Amino acid sequence: MERYETPDLRVTLYENGTSIRDIANEKVKDNEPKREDVDDPFYLYDLGDVVTKDKLWAKLLPNVEVFFAVKSNPDPVIIRLLIGLGKSFDCASKKEIKMVLDLGASADRIIFAHPYKQESHLRFAKEKGVRLMTFDTAEELQKVKRVHPKAQLVLRIRYDDSTATFNYGAKFGCRGEEVRPLLEIAKKLGLDVVGISFHVGSEASNPQIFSDAIRFTRPLFDIGTSLGFNMKLLDLGGGFPGRLYPKATFDKFADVITRALDEHFPASSGVRIIAEPGTFYTRSAGYLVANVIAKRVNKVDINERRERVSVLFPY
Repeated sequence: MERYETPDLRVTLYENGTSIRDIANEKVKDNEPKREDVDDPFYLYDLGDVVTKDKLWAKLLPNVEVFFAVKSNPDPVIIRLLIGLGKSFDCASKKEIKMVLDLGASADRIIFAHPYKQESHLRFAKEKGVRLMTFDTAEELQKVKRVHPKAQLVLRIRYDDSTATFNYGAKFGCRGEEVRPLLEIAKKLGLDVVGISFHVGSEASNPQIFSDAIRFTRPLFDIGTSLGFNMKLLDLGGGFPGRLYPKATFDKFADVITRALDEHFPASSGVRIIAEPGTFYTRSAGYLVANVIAKRVNKVDINERRERVSVLFPY
């Protein structure tokens, strides 16, 4: 066992096969996280799990660049690990951009993936050299023109998976019929649109939705090209499954995505493909260690015959 510790970083290396339960018991016994109240809960992260996910991504989607969604888990240890693995980052605020830069990432490895940005955040991005960012309204284009006219813009469209854990279409993304008018406005303003993005929703369950979305974006690239833009980037967003044993389902997603990209955006197209996985990388890596301080048993009815069972509620 080896330990590496700085004021904001505490990592312990264990031999393969060491159980999370044993590690948790050791931390509780030694109060190793140095908690003031020793019975407070704390998190353990298995960084090896994050590395395993990265290897799985590289194997199944080797031509899709990872821009890790910082909002899904902004823990500095996770971010530092991903920087070391050569990943890029999807940031949604000034705070996230600052943290990623302070931890050692370069500005060209960040996409400011929030369609509605505060002017102060946009100004900060300009000062730090962050150019790649999303938009989906004419008002945002006017703001970018005023504050950060050299930005490289990615138009976010709406394409939802109705079965996803969380859908974002009600908040973000323009409809297909809005694409040409928005691109025409960007052209008149002298702004640089470089691609299209979408987000099917958090933890999508239907891999076919990615194929449909990729197919839908192909003619939108043609619209941009016809207006004189160099359309060179497709952002697949997030939504990739990240549960404890994700290989079977992620295999299906990766296969569907690869076939759709080969058909609509082959390597010969020159289009750069990126994605913004978040929970895919970290959902199965975290463990909450909590102290059960009390138990309560309640009798509850389970059907119309009013049969009763005992339910245990830990606190």
